[in-house]
Amino acid sequence: MSDFLETLQQEGVDPALLEAVQQYRAAHALPDALRPRIPSPAFTYYGKQVWEQALAALLCGENLLLAGGKATGKNVLAENLAAAFGRPAWDISFHVNMDAASLIGMDTFADGKTRNGNGSAEQVPSASRQPRMCSCGRNRLGYAKVSKFISPF
Repeated sequence: MSDFLETLQQEGVDPALLEAVQQYRAAHALPDALRPRIPSPAFTYYGKQVWEQALAALLCGENLLLAGGKATGKNVLAENLAAAFGRPAWDISFHVNMDAASLIGMDTFADGKTRNGNGSAEQVPSASRQPRMCSCGRNRLGYAKVSKFISPF
C-alpha cells in the first residue's frame, strides 16, 4: 500500500474502498511519460465522509465537480485524489472568455473531415460513434463560483 493510502487508512477511510483503489491502480498502468504529472501533495485533505464519497464515485466511473468558495480545499482534494489513484493531474483555469475551442482545440470541420492546425485532414466519426462530451456552461456555474472538475478517465 502506498504511503498516501496508508494515511487514508489511518484516517479511518473504509478499507474496502482503499483496496478498490489499489486494484484500480494495478489494472490501469500509467505510461512512464505521464508519471511526473502525478502530484505529490504538500497537504492532506481531511474529511472521512468526503473521501469515501469521492472515492466511491470515481471507482464507479462518475465525474466529480467540486464547487465552492476560495480556500475550501477543492484543489487539495483534487490533488489528493490524483495521488491516491496514481493518476496525472492538469490544472485548467476557467474564466469569462473560455470557450470550447480553448478546451478541445482549434480544429475546423469541412466536407465531413476535420482540418487540424497542421493542415492534415481526418475523417469525422459518424454521429452514432462520436464520443460524449461533458461541458459546463458559464451561466450554470456562475462567474464568481470556483470549481474543480475531476474525471476518472
